[in-house]
Amino acid sequence: LARGYLGQPGLTAERFVPDGYSEEAGARLYRTGDKVRWGPDGTLEYLGRMDFQVKVRGFRIELGEVEAALAAQAEVRDAVVVVREDAPGDKRLVAYVTAQPNHRVDAATLRSALKGRLPEYMVPSAFVVLEALPLNASGKVDRKALPKPVVGTSVTGKVIAPRDTTELQLVSIWEDLLGMQPISVDADFFELGGHSLLAVRLMTAIRKRLGKGLPLAALFLSPTVERLAALLRQDAAPSLSPLVPIQPEGSRPPLFCVHPAGGNVLGYVELSRRLGPDQPFYGLRSLGLEAEQAPLETIESMATTYVEAVRAQQPEGPYLLAGWSMGGAVAYEMARQLRAAGQTVALLALIDPGSVSQAGGTGAEDEQIQQELAALFAEAPEAGDPASKDALLARLLDEAKKAGAVTPDVELKDFRVLMRVFELNRQATRQYTPVPHAGDITVFRASRSVDPAPLGRDRGWGALGSVTLFELEGDHYSLLRAPHVTALAEQLRERIAKALEDAGSK
Repeated sequence: LARGYLGQPGLTAERFVPDGYSEEAGARLYRTGDKVRWGPDGTLEYLGRMDFQVKVRGFRIELGEVEAALAAQAEVRDAVVVVREDAPGDKRLVAYVTAQPNHRVDAATLRSALKGRLPEYMVPSAFVVLEALPLNASGKVDRKALPKPVVGTSVTGKVIAPRDTTELQLVSIWEDLLGMQPISVDADFFELGGHSLLAVRLMTAIRKRLGKGLPLAALFLSPTVERLAALLRQDAAPSLSPLVPIQPEGSRPPLFCVHPAGGNVLGYVELSRRLGPDQPFYGLRSLGLEAEQAPLETIESMATTYVEAVRAQQPEGPYLLAGWSMGGAVAYEMARQLRAAGQTVALLALIDPGSVSQAGGTGAEDEQIQQELAALFAEAPEAGDPASKDALLARLLDEAKKAGAVTPDVELKDFRVLMRVFELNRQATRQYTPVPHAGDITVFRASRSVDPAPLGRDRGWGALGSVTLFELEGDHYSLLRAPHVTALAEQLRERIAKALEDAGSK
């Protein structure tokens, strides 16, 4: 056994540990960092490296598992996956591969293959094809020598350069946020590793740099530079409809999902993708988020406005409605109003909704509301009680900037708009008392959620109608994120199919 690491006493103490199995004084063991499974027959199965387990956007990932999925592809000879942070605060997975002799490696093909084998959060944001992997003096892959990703291509594998000033400015913004260049003007923002927090930063940067704003909803329908540039050239006013077409294609009746207390629908992106390309998916966002309209102040008025938007998109039932958190109460009221108008609501799904109280309405306690606000903007823990709402708002904005949830140039007045929507939604939830009506209710309950009121496993919704309860792994927030969102999507897909079948037989 070696004596230690030269000139590194801290690392020596960490890796060279006392040997508890030896009777010899001063005997030591070396902690290799290898991860193995000890079988019942005494064999050791090598599983990978302990230091190759990483955490990206809250998800723990075994890099060896991603590498194994890449190595299983016929055209891949060697594969290494690392976490890079080329843009401050934005960690992303990057895969480096070499091709088998007489084979060609295509990034789009690899991405598609991995999506079929791994959760979406484990699929690398970028793929870099090398002639050979760099090695160190020991013959191991030199991970520090792996190059920065330099291409953000479209699915065709080609790079289409900017064709005018607007596209050039947008490409510059995307390169800064995504930490890669050059970026093709027809490359999909989400395929390149974009996510909900980066989407907020993207739209803020566009408004600051180009002097023109677009609603977040525009990114779902136009997730490429060229399509966003087309919207900016039209100088069109943002849509005043609460309806956000997250995934408008498909042959089935659309699923309409209502916003949580934060007012936005970005949290539904992963769920919409898990439901598949044939399931149209629309979000219903709070009015007032873009500051063009006054926010609605009651659950009843929200439901009435949202029903109008839904019926403009789908004039007749059967309707599929859902809502997460506070959105469950709004979806319930929408179902009540639609059924009162003689329409069929085939599915009413409440995703980890607040508890029902005949005296106090639906909703959560202040502590949970503040946690949701923190999770919405920065996923930052609370720290003390500020003396005023402005102090709270300023502190949350500061935490959001530190966490990279918003760009440093976001001003307090912009943040105040979002906070006002949140506060009004909280007040509306507290004042709402749901009226019982005939109709089935599906409740998806997160197993690790904390109930603000002891009203049973279904949180009291059974008193308002016939409830089918599903308990799924996760907490209030992780239920809509990988890996837990996969189970939610599977159950929701089955409930949609059954609901439409039942509606068709009536």
